Amino acid sequence: MKGGTVKPVRCAIYTRVSTDHGLEQDFNSLDAQHDAAQAYIRSQAHAGWTSDADLSLRPKNLGPDQRVPVMAKATLDRLG
Repeated sequence: MKGGTVKPVRCAIYTRVSTDHGLEQDFNSLDAQHDAAQAYIRSQAHAGWTSDADLSLRPKNLGPDQRVPVMAKATLDRLG
């Protein structure tokens, strides 16, 4: 956008895995996905992107079939 104001974009980060294998590690694939998403959002700061920690979900303690419904509920709850 040239000459105009940048509209803020609040970004949620949702990470997931297909199995629970390796989640007990201090740094696992969920952490790596979250870090990569944070880095990408920061790279888009010029376009108004910000990471909204209240919208982000890192479901380490949920089974694969529970994660999507929990993220949807968390997002709806946060947005009111």
